[in-house]
Amino acid sequence: MRLHPPSLSAIHSPGFTLIEMLTVLSIVAILAVAGIPALHNFLMDMRMATRVNEFVSHLHLARSAAIHRQQRIALCPSNDQLNCATTPQWEHGWIIFVDTNGNRIHDPNEDILRVQNKQHPSSTIKSGSHFPIVFQPKGTSGGTNGTITFCDTRGASKARAVVLSNGGRVRMASRQPSTGQALSCV
Repeated sequence: MRLHPPSLSAIHSPGFTLIEMLTVLSIVAILAVAGIPALHNFLMDMRMATRVNEFVSHLHLARSAAIHRQQRIALCPSNDQLNCATTPQWEHGWIIFVDTNGNRIHDPNEDILRVQNKQHPSSTIKSGSHFPIVFQPKGTSGGTNGTITFCDTRGASKARAVVLSNGGRVRMASRQPSTGQALSCV
């Protein structure tokens, strides 16, 4: 039996060299670094859309409950998810309740229909002086029309607003509804 020396193809198996591997890893690292800000922005946009849509769905719920129950239904900011807050800052949460006596304050004997807990810490949700939002038995929100502005750490350029008319119509905006100017996050 005669032994043959190994051929060159048997010594050099197909694969990557160290230089090729480092080149590929460098390209992947550059692409990852370039993509992280875009991913962060995308996640912030999704978080903003979720908050706005959640608030709009609660407005629709309150309006629908007012029509169905033929009672005044109020939605107000709440720090403890039991009582209405005294400031128009909604990021700590809100409650929807049956306002049987019409005083626009949640009393212990009034049913709470929905509770929303604190929002993401990087966000602010503010409205003008018109709060709570009260829907009448016919679905109107007479006297509580206004704009609720949603902001995050990116500032006014990425702010969104929910606009409520006296008729109970809800729409979204990215600019001031009355002036067309940029929203304010202050």
